[in-house]
Amino acid sequence: MFKSNYVIIIFGLLLLSCTSKNNSNKLDQDKIDAATDSSIELILQVSGEVEEDVIFYNMLYPIDLGVLIDKRNSYYNSTLLNPLNNISKYNESTQRATALGVYGADLSYLWVFKQGQQALSYFTAIKQLADDLGIPEEYVDISANKAEMYTDNIDTLIHIARQAYYACDKYLIERDQQDLAVLVLLGGWVETMHTAVFLYTHPNSRMACKIISQKYSLASLLNLLYKQPDNALLTVYGNKLNDLLEEFDRLQNIHFSDQLVIDTLRKTITFNSTKELEISPEEFEQLKSQITEIRELIIN
Repeated sequence: MFKSNYVIIIFGLLLLSCTSKNNSNKLDQDKIDAATDSSIELILQVSGEVEEDVIFYNMLYPIDLGVLIDKRNSYYNSTLLNPLNNISKYNESTQRATALGVYGADLSYLWVFKQGQQALSYFTAIKQLADDLGIPEEYVDISANKAEMYTDNIDTLIHIARQAYYACDKYLIERDQQDLAVLVLLGGWVETMHTAVFLYTHPNSRMACKIISQKYSLASLLNLLYKQPDNALLTVYGNKLNDLLEEFDRLQNIHFSDQLVIDTLRKTITFNSTKELEISPEEFEQLKSQITEIRELIIN
């Protein structure tokens, strides 16, 4: 979902983001510009078990919620979705772009928990929003037939939807609408994080690691927002996300200060612990509260 010369790659932020406690929001442009790869690998080593197949892109696609949550220990909760009747509120292009990201994350959530019929309705909402933004139908190659054809293959469904979001992103950027492209990412990221923190249960070291590691994608998102200084709405979101980044820093410093290893050569972040991390749902309350506030600003 990113154009190569447009994306701020997260690996250029890693050392700065991990080592600075008081100045974590001051971003080093030289490190950003020097970055050359669009993904990093998160290796979780907890209680002697190693999970190496978790790839974190510079920013999660709106459709990539399944990467973050623990499907084995989570449950379906329809109240976490942005209701479809909210779509009538989104009359401005900025609202529609952000909602496009939000509904993409919701669609992924519905697929993860095999809510096929409701997912079709969210398909329709996504196509409507794309059409309202002037994105040609061929750029949103998501059809009910494809959804039904691959209903039991979530990886294929996610791949199809990811390609559609990439095409939408490319279309907006090529037409000098970078601010709308950033808002799509913003909506998807916030909705994904909102779902993840509400699904988190204790103990679950891997999901906790995945959630807290999203501080890096948040730092990247902030950089994208700052590249659009003329958009007042992005400035509002940027201020709130800055505060959220500080909360991510606090959680990381408490729980991962000794277990975090960054390898800039191999492009990996390793969380290495010999025991389950004692992170209670209550410790996520401040994070959850801030994410919820931003999400309410987006969807209402």
